[in-house]
Amino acid sequence: MTKCIDPVTGAKEAPTPQPLALPPPGEVPDAQVTQPEPAKKSRAARALTFVQREFRLVYSADETAYAVDDSTPNPQAWRVISPGFASAIRRLAYRKDPSLILTHEDVKEVTGQLQALAELTGQPSPVWLRVAETPRGIEIDIGDESHARIAVEPGHVEVLTHGSTTLFQRSPNFLPFVVPAKHGDINKLLPYLNLTVRDCWLLIAWITYTLAHPKTASTNYVILVLRGDRGRGKSVMCNIILALLLGPSVIGLQAFPASTIDLAIAIQNSHVAFYDNLRKLSAFQADSLCRSATSASISTRMLHTNGGEYTHKLHGAVVLNGIHSFIDQDDLAQRCISFILQRLGALDRTTEKQLRDNYNRDLPVIFKGVLDLIAAIFAHLPTAKAKHPERMLEFVLWLAAMEKALGLPEGQLQLAYSDNLVGAMQDSLQDNPLAEVVTQFARSHTQQPWSGTPTDLLTQLNAVAGPEFIATGNWPGSAISLSMRLKTLQSKLSGAGVDVVIGKRLRSRRITVQYTGTSS
Repeated sequence: MTKCIDPVTGAKEAPTPQPLALPPPGEVPDAQVTQPEPAKKSRAARALTFVQREFRLVYSADETAYAVDDSTPNPQAWRVISPGFASAIRRLAYRKDPSLILTHEDVKEVTGQLQALAELTGQPSPVWLRVAETPRGIEIDIGDESHARIAVEPGHVEVLTHGSTTLFQRSPNFLPFVVPAKHGDINKLLPYLNLTVRDCWLLIAWITYTLAHPKTASTNYVILVLRGDRGRGKSVMCNIILALLLGPSVIGLQAFPASTIDLAIAIQNSHVAFYDNLRKLSAFQADSLCRSATSASISTRMLHTNGGEYTHKLHGAVVLNGIHSFIDQDDLAQRCISFILQRLGALDRTTEKQLRDNYNRDLPVIFKGVLDLIAAIFAHLPTAKAKHPERMLEFVLWLAAMEKALGLPEGQLQLAYSDNLVGAMQDSLQDNPLAEVVTQFARSHTQQPWSGTPTDLLTQLNAVAGPEFIATGNWPGSAISLSMRLKTLQSKLSGAGVDVVIGKRLRSRRITVQYTGTSS
């Protein structure tokens, strides 16, 4: 808009109004539009972006979410809801952006999002702990920073530095296995076992069986029981000899858990759990151990819910040690293999440090020998047959295949295992005078069973027992008392190789006793 001057009067004329430039219909001038600033991402959202670029999500059969890192030579799986992965998220975010320092709430938001994404977009995949099942054998996570693995197949052992697709998770308590030597020798293990020669090979059978069996629904674990007086090396056997072969850990020997839930949690986070200095097991504890050997589930109420349920898997290998005989339930005894450690001579004694140093020196060769034996057993397992079947039949078949692998006579290890079961049950009955005398009486009837009335049997047992047993006050004083007490001992005596059959009550009840020498 401009002002004009009149050439005659010199007066200024009023400005001529200019037409307004109106915007086209529907448009607003730029000056009048308020442009919103882009929303700033939260710390959790930025961290989530980084995590999604670095990890892929999977979930296991129990619907647990895992984040998989494929940047390592062999993949590494992290449980999404775990302290270890929370630390990994913090480190990743800080590495990508040093100003991004995540709080506990930030990490909780990230893992919550990942848990949901895994349920919606993750791929189902098995995730293993220490030992995995493969189509032809097993794969073992060495547990070192290179994420190397050991593949064991029939007749073949190989260290896999890269190229594996098996997913393993790790407990923060794990220590790495030793890398196996090129050539192995299982015989180098024998000097470290203070056992009889027969028991040494039974223990080696248990070691190979336990290491070769991942936690699958079909796996039945044999419980190892070690007994011996003070100074016989029970702790050393567990913490050094066995742990370094089966799963090194910072935990080592533990006190037996107070509850089944605690037992389940401990077993879930290890391949083998070691428990120290047991004296007696309650019936409830014995039942829990039975279930752990053959797999069971323990349900508890989910936190912050009234009706929600959380399930713990109770399944894994267990080692128990103690001075006294503490396995006195026959159902548990049939799931165990028991050894009494031999007394160490003066020349055999050494400091724990010296023993550990010597053992660590021989360990790569011993470990390769164990792996080679597993591979050889795998090769014979399909044709193995049980000559002396027991309740833990899978272990008996393993012994049959091991006999072939070592060139031993058929049935030699199987018979040793049967004798071991009977001997352990007989040991548990030593504090019961009646059971001890019935066993002694039965040993004189191996070919033909003895049969007679309760009164006849009491007369026979009184003759075997002698006055010192009868006078204890813990001895049946009548035929009726004898029958009632034999009923409660039948199952345990059967496990100790003594068959006692009590007939129906008619005019004259008859009892049959025979020594079979086998656990049944």
